[in-house]
Amino acid sequence: MGGVFNAVGGSVRGVQLAGVGNRVFGEMKGLQVAGVFNGVGENVSGVQIAGVGNHVSGEVKGLQIAGVFNKADTVRGVQIAGVVNLANEAPGTTQLASILNNSESTVGSQLAGIANKAKKVSGVQVAGIVNIADSSDYPIGLLNFIKNGEQSLSVAVNEDSYLGLQFRSGGRVLYSILSINRALDGNRPDKYAFEAGLGAVLINRTKFSLRTEIATRNYLTEKFKSLDNHQSSLRVIPAFKLSERMSIFVAPSLNYAERDENSIYGGSTLWKAWRRDRTRNTFYGGGMAGLMLKL
Repeated sequence: MGGVFNAVGGSVRGVQLAGVGNRVFGEMKGLQVAGVFNGVGENVSGVQIAGVGNHVSGEVKGLQIAGVFNKADTVRGVQIAGVVNLANEAPGTTQLASILNNSESTVGSQLAGIANKAKKVSGVQVAGIVNIADSSDYPIGLLNFIKNGEQSLSVAVNEDSYLGLQFRSGGRVLYSILSINRALDGNRPDKYAFEAGLGAVLINRTKFSLRTEIATRNYLTEKFKSLDNHQSSLRVIPAFKLSERMSIFVAPSLNYAERDENSIYGGSTLWKAWRRDRTRNTFYGGGMAGLMLKL
């Protein structure tokens, strides 16, 4: 235990506690706790906890927790960081960071506030903005750039007479949806709509595919002023492949909408109610049809 610093030229089995830092030039088996920094020259089996960062030149079997960063050559366990986790290889490992997780090779699962990057992900990738990987079947983020996954653009018209441009990006199973839509009726107050959602590929054959999606849509005026109107949809998308990259689809949907009394909507009404502020709550069936281009 050191009020400022502990340094060991060989290996440690046991516990190191320091107000500022711990440094081990050999192996560490046990527990390291430092107010600022823990560093190990070879392998670690156990737990590292640091106010700022943990750095291991070899392999970590166990847990790294740091206020700013964790870095290791190989990790088999869990990395939790306030900002960033870095590893060359992390098979079966879970990385959690508020900003970025990065594995140069394999990783188990990654959860980050902004971005995840890896070569091969065996579990899930969850990011606030973007996931990047060569192989990741279960990415969840606004944008997903997966080399062996999906990126597609589609143009479709729905039951409310909106023409939409949709971008889908993700893995072989899960993908995200971002869409911008414009009303074909120029007189309606909710002229524009933006949509975000999550989808899953259920069947993918040579000539046919089947997907299911959940999405939330928000409406804007002509001057891009936000409206209280919004809609949630569950849809099933059977698609017939016209070529290797082009598909045509007709997708039935079940929708729940909260809209003001001046809004126009299509579809077949299943249930409708009014609130005191004259907002209309509606369940209705609908659908959309369009073309999809694989990028």
